[in-house]
Amino acid sequence: FRATGATKLVDVLGGVPGIHVGANSFGFRPLIQFGGANATQTLLMFNGVPMRELRWGFGIFWKVLPVSMIGRVEIIRGPGSALFGADASAGVINVISKTAGTINGDEVGVRTGSFNTQTAWAQSGGNWGGVKVGLTAELYATDGHDPLIESDRQTAADPTISYAPGTAGYGWRNQDIRFSLEKGNWRLLGDYMRHSALEIGMTGAGVLDPITQASDSRYNMDLLYGNADFSENWGLNAELRYHHLDYTSGDGFQERPPGYDDGTTTYPIGVINQMSSAERRTTLNVSGLYSGIARHAISLGAGRTIQDLYYVGHIINDPSNPSQLLDVSDTPSAFAPENARTINHLYLQDVWSISDNIELTAGSRYDNYSVFGDTLDPRLAMVWQNTERLTTKLMYGQAFRAPSYQELFSQTSYAQPNADLDPDRSQTIELALSYSVSKNLQLGVNAFHFKQQDLI
Repeated sequence: FRATGATKLVDVLGGVPGIHVGANSFGFRPLIQFGGANATQTLLMFNGVPMRELRWGFGIFWKVLPVSMIGRVEIIRGPGSALFGADASAGVINVISKTAGTINGDEVGVRTGSFNTQTAWAQSGGNWGGVKVGLTAELYATDGHDPLIESDRQTAADPTISYAPGTAGYGWRNQDIRFSLEKGNWRLLGDYMRHSALEIGMTGAGVLDPITQASDSRYNMDLLYGNADFSENWGLNAELRYHHLDYTSGDGFQERPPGYDDGTTTYPIGVINQMSSAERRTTLNVSGLYSGIARHAISLGAGRTIQDLYYVGHIINDPSNPSQLLDVSDTPSAFAPENARTINHLYLQDVWSISDNIELTAGSRYDNYSVFGDTLDPRLAMVWQNTERLTTKLMYGQAFRAPSYQELFSQTSYAQPNADLDPDRSQTIELALSYSVSKNLQLGVNAFHFKQQDLI
């Protein structure tokens, strides 16, 4: 990555053919798309853990992953729900961090850039008493590009109180610390990421918001076991993971500026919508690889995930006195109910080497959600090494995206909730040709049909 000049994951992905990286106006949050599909159809994972969260889906303040802590990036095009479950309709991106055993020695660095962007990072790796140890850390700060907004939605309603023309602030700070321990078949991974002083620029309704200084923090602890020679013809993997995420909008969101009048009420301090929440997720996965049948590699696995939105805080204008604020946490007026859901899954996949140059992969995954029920997603792919230079791939798959808690329970500036939502579903047929012209040049062409139904 260093040779490309990339400093963030989105810089890396922006140079990959078939992947488009955009951003929305709310917080300038990155949107990653495969083949023209919506960004919600892309599953982004870190060390095999989905980055999606229960309340907002992709993370209300999700920004970037720094390149300094990335070991490699795995990209899987097409539907991946047969292996990875929800949200893998168009493609899967799995970011693998630098861990114990892959970091050799010590390194520190600093960098500066446009918009008063400052970065400092460090990494260290070694072997202590037979235990491999790895550590990466990065501090990042930027004022953001702060584009000039000539008019916003408030301008159309009442330009005398609009902040436009004005700049949309997109500054933020980030702290990222990750460690890993490895001995034998066991690995322990821990990471902590925090955003602070995060400006959102514009609200979801398209109104300039100069007061919000939001923050969030995320930490994970993963205990992993992997043994390719667990017994004759069997390999075994087991994962126990804990994830925690909390966020607050601080003094914002300021949905409308001071003096706003909706026709019945005037808001002297503006329309205030202070939101905060915290959630935790616990996951247990067990999988095995059986190689006792010639030319077959059979994978099977099962797992259980418990997601718990255990805290919701909400402060709004007091309806009886809009110049004052009212705490509506733990009431029906809160933006979301505290709630939990459980996900159980089973999957089976067979990779069959039909001949030396033809490989067939067939698999399916069953998911059961306590919120909406069951889903079954198959996948079939054939890879044919036509010649030393030409490879052909034909693939069919089905996938789904589970509704987020926002879509199920929360009213926003642009959508009403529906607690009876089912997942949206997709089917993909794809033909891919890859031709190796030389060691340094490879040509590829893809033709696909992507069909979505029951869209949320």
